[in-house]
Amino acid sequence: VGIAAAVSGDNLAFLIGRLAGRLVVERLMRLVHVPPAYLERMDSYYLRHSGWTVVIARQISPARGLAAFSAGGSRVPWRRFAVFNAAACVVWATAVTLLATLFVAHLDDLADDLSLVGLGALGLALVVGVVYLWRRVRRGVGRGADDDPRRGDEPPDSG
Repeated sequence: VGIAAAVSGDNLAFLIGRLAGRLVVERLMRLVHVPPAYLERMDSYYLRHSGWTVVIARQISPARGLAAFSAGGSRVPWRRFAVFNAAACVVWATAVTLLATLFVAHLDDLADDLSLVGLGALGLALVVGVVYLWRRVRRGVGRGADDDPRRGDEPPDSG
């Protein structure tokens, strides 16, 4: 199910990129005053490295949909995209499923560990807070009105 959802989502992003991506990218580039040569460089990059770019981007959360969209906008052949994307989705869905399974299997142990860590962090925060307040109070008590560093050495105005 995870593989099917990932493949279909990426193919939808690829299709949107193929249909409207080029126009959107060109308008954005004009809006921010990026020279058209950069778009040509992106196309050249995707034609040479589209497969591995799709595989690596599939594993990185924010880049996932953007890579499929960009591949569509750069006119990468769909078959090339589909093969690399399917392989990347198999790796991604398998890794996520294994991590989730391990996490759930050890959830009770993890909850106990996190409880101890949380209590330790709370205790440390209390100690730091008490020390900070004690130092502030100690500095304030030892300082009289004549010791105020904000007060200058000017004589009072007799005016």
